[in-house]
Amino acid sequence: MIEGDGETKTASANGKQLKMDDLFKVVYKGQLQSGFSQSAVISDFAKLFKVTEERATTIVNTKKTLILKNNASAKLAAKYEHKLNQIGLSVSIIPVATPTTQDI
Repeated sequence: MIEGDGETKTASANGKQLKMDDLFKVVYKGQLQSGFSQSAVISDFAKLFKVTEERATTIVNTKKTLILKNNASAKLAAKYEHKLNQIGLSVSIIPVATPTTQDI
């Protein structure tokens, strides 16, 4: 959901408000949501991202932290989170660190 007061627009993802001007990454840490079978998640992931079942298996079964989408707008990150949660992946949306400028 996108909301705004005329100046600051936000998107809602997993109960959090994300600023529309910021960039985010969608992160998967190898956890499935309860109630989902691993085989169903793999099959649905392969269909959603149009990858082979072998590639989907590698991703779903990982023990590493994977960035599934980087530098996404708040709206796109929220969309990824929603779709991935629907198929059983537990993902997080994390702001992309923006470099700070220093006075010289």
